[in-house]
Amino acid sequence: RAEDIKEELRRQNIRTFSAGGTLEQDDGENWVEIQRGLRGHKAKSAPLCAHMGINVPNKSNPDFPGKTAYVYAEEAARGMYHHWARMMSEPSWDTLKP
Repeated sequence: RAEDIKEELRRQNIRTFSAGGTLEQDDGENWVEIQRGLRGHKAKSAPLCAHMGINVPNKSNPDFPGKTAYVYAEEAARGMYHHWARMMSEPSWDTLKP
């Protein structure tokens, strides 16, 4: 149901973006400092691992549509690029349907 999905999204948002959440509005300074650190000699001499969520099994929840993944993953971005690649390579919109 749409109300259940909205409630779950509301709870996840509170857990992520709030005083008790993982991230807060003032995290911009933190990200600036992370970027500054990544420009250093040590960071430049080692490969960056960006495998967030790869090989972590997707969870399925019968109460919600679509795939779900571990909260700290890039599943949504990978899914978007996968769909974009399909849109670019399919011969027609009719064959693009899931």
